[in-house]
Amino acid sequence: VWNNLGVLCSEQGRHAESLEYYGKALRIREQFPATPLARIGGLLNNMANCYRRMGNFAEAHKLLDRAINLLMLDKLEGASSLPSAYGTRGLILKDEGRDSEAVEMFQLSYSEYKNSPSPNFESIVEHLEEEIAALKRLGRLEEAILAEDRLSLVNAEKNGIPHQDRDLSSLISQAKGAVLVEIGY
Repeated sequence: VWNNLGVLCSEQGRHAESLEYYGKALRIREQFPATPLARIGGLLNNMANCYRRMGNFAEAHKLLDRAINLLMLDKLEGASSLPSAYGTRGLILKDEGRDSEAVEMFQLSYSEYKNSPSPNFESIVEHLEEEIAALKRLGRLEEAILAEDRLSLVNAEKNGIPHQDRDLSSLISQAKGAVLVEIGY
């Protein structure tokens, strides 16, 4: 819950409050040796994004270094949030005005997403759009066209996923308890 509150506060520009929630979540996760590395790495990635939004790039890079190290270890075990962390690094570099380095990170993020069994299409689209913008700022228009082609393919794949519209209101009366569903992001 604290992680989720941290995300919401960060997106609303309530950074100090966000970091408070993230700090609580991090302390709990680090106290338990059984906490998967991806859970700690993902949280550190969220914290880095908060610091990015605040313009504190040094702290964002520091947290992201730690997140990437943990997520690389997690990747060796078969699952990874590494593409998201690479994308965050790209966003930080972009915000610092380091477009050339940002492009490299967005491309690394994309290549990692391609190998993911369940890619986050919204993140892929965001990072590709940022890569395209950075390439255009750099005057690398041919590469921007190739990235736009990749973006078109991702959008086509995303739009090809069937959506199920089902009225669930009839099931509400059958509910006897609560179910917690946690999605690793």
